[in-house]
Amino acid sequence: MNRVKIVLLVGFLNVSPFAHELYVGSRMVNFDYEEKDGNGNFLDGETSDFSDISGIEIALRFDTTSASLNTMGSYLKLLFFYARGSSKYEGFLSNQSIDNIHYSGTTDAQIYTGELRVAAEKIRDDHTFSAFAGAGYRHWQRDLDNHEGYGYEEAYKWPYILIGIGAKWSIDAAWSIGTSFYYQHAIDPKLDASLDGKITLDLGTTEGFHLDIPLTWNFSRRFFIEGNYAYDYWNIDESNVAYGSSGQAYIEPRSVTKNQIISLRIGYGF
Repeated sequence: MNRVKIVLLVGFLNVSPFAHELYVGSRMVNFDYEEKDGNGNFLDGETSDFSDISGIEIALRFDTTSASLNTMGSYLKLLFFYARGSSKYEGFLSNQSIDNIHYSGTTDAQIYTGELRVAAEKIRDDHTFSAFAGAGYRHWQRDLDNHEGYGYEEAYKWPYILIGIGAKWSIDAAWSIGTSFYYQHAIDPKLDASLDGKITLDLGTTEGFHLDIPLTWNFSRRFFIEGNYAYDYWNIDESNVAYGSSGQAYIEPRSVTKNQIISLRIGYGF
């Protein structure tokens, strides 16, 4: 197991006894990734159905100051997401020295993310408003080794910062619906590629946004079930030029990731 995943999971286990709220859930990812050259021509892309890539998610909330009606409260939130599966690949092997070679097939994929958020919230009669900021780490690994000798493994990885707002509205005593939106900006994003020896590319400006729409059923005083739809967007600028062990030059074109995520969670408030 990757060292970063181990650190994230051990950290969750160590702090979980102090949490005020916990949820665990399953997630399904509808993957949509596309690379284009400087003229806007398609180079390669990956897509999946919701059933193709799935995994788990865990979140812990720690109240730092209690919120009550018409008063401001604050909390910390830790989140961890992991999913794996396969996506449908269509595209070209592209570098600066050889002609493009078309290939297609299935790509093994793993995605994991860890986040820490600091939030303030205010409770009204029928709704709650929140503002938050935080930091996270994202890792997406593509295993292209099964593409008729042309494939290789890539890992997109970066820490990032985020800032956003959220709201939650009560439908009745048991049901509520919410939304949150945040801007996300990568810090020193990298791409490791096991191609022509192992090369590391410095990706350009990498930023995006994330939207959540949760529907929650509080079926007891402490337990709840929640369904969530999320849209996660990253725009990745063209990389620098890197050289393989043979001396060939490689570059990562501009790319866009537009993932839709459906989650089902069960939670408990301590």
